[in-house]
Amino acid sequence: GDQTGRIIAKHLASHLYTDNLTLIENMEVVDLIRNEHQEVCGVVALNHHGEKRLIEGDAVVCATGGISNLFTPSSNQRTSISTGAILAFHHRVPLQNMEMIQFHPTLLGTPQRAYGLVSEAVRGAGAMLVNEHDIPFMDSVHPLKSLAPRDITSRAIFHQQKQGHQCYLDISQVHHF
Repeated sequence: GDQTGRIIAKHLASHLYTDNLTLIENMEVVDLIRNEHQEVCGVVALNHHGEKRLIEGDAVVCATGGISNLFTPSSNQRTSISTGAILAFHHRVPLQNMEMIQFHPTLLGTPQRAYGLVSEAVRGAGAMLVNEHDIPFMDSVHPLKSLAPRDITSRAIFHQQKQGHQCYLDISQVHHF
């Protein structure tokens, strides 16, 4: 199976423990703290018992992820409600590098609900993106066709949908799917 994320996270976590770092788990940030100069200098968090904790620091980096529930359909957990981006926006903290949101262009599901991801490995094995007329629309979009990068693939799918087309992943060329 696809274990890349788990392996990378495990490796990074194994290198986190230093005298200058305290790792706090099972907490949810619910607000930002500002100092007398109106600079963000900490967060208000709740533990799994609902107990409030103030966590202060010299700098706060908001790298929360989990904002894909802004979009339909989404493969994220329904509990992922974009809290980090909402808090930043509420406090007028500029949102930067939003184009770097991790997303997945191919989902198994309906336009309203995703049931799971369809791995990019399926396209690597020969699946093609087509519309309801069996037109492989990526052929005219990028030299790598259905293997184009995620951003290009997603924009092409969105363009097809704006034109009223449905998009599918044709797996007929994938042996032993």
